[in-house]
Amino acid sequence: MTTTGVLDTTYLPVAFGSFVAFMIIYKYASPKLSSLICPKYQHLSEQQQINWNTRTMSSIHSVIMGYICIYTMLYDPDVRKDPICSSTLSPFLFSLSDTIVMAVHYKKIGEPFYFLHHASAAYAFFYVSMFGVLPYFSNYRLLSEISTPLVNQR
Repeated sequence: MTTTGVLDTTYLPVAFGSFVAFMIIYKYASPKLSSLICPKYQHLSEQQQINWNTRTMSSIHSVIMGYICIYTMLYDPDVRKDPICSSTLSPFLFSLSDTIVMAVHYKKIGEPFYFLHHASAAYAFFYVSMFGVLPYFSNYRLLSEISTPLVNQR
């Protein structure tokens, strides 16, 4: 990422792949695995299944991002060498995929505050991706995602 405001597309294929992967997890993997692991999943209402699947997708994302953040903060030489400029596009596209699911099922699970949460997160991570600034800040922000699986189990 450059400081000129030109989006570095180097990581775009990986970010797009993560977007597609999370949509597949939501639509296909979570329902199938949840039915196998927890037979009562099939008896949940459509609203409850949508909520379950978004929480599954969210938990998987938080575990992956938590690992990546810890690894990056401890071992990434580029971030350690220049903690002001770097790139983070994957969280932006996860927020986008989760927002799409909420928009499609708005009448069942939509809440305006979730949209606000995702919009603010997407804006922050897009800004980091666009200008490549403050990767340490975005890493610390993403570290809070480690608690998501625990929150999703409430």
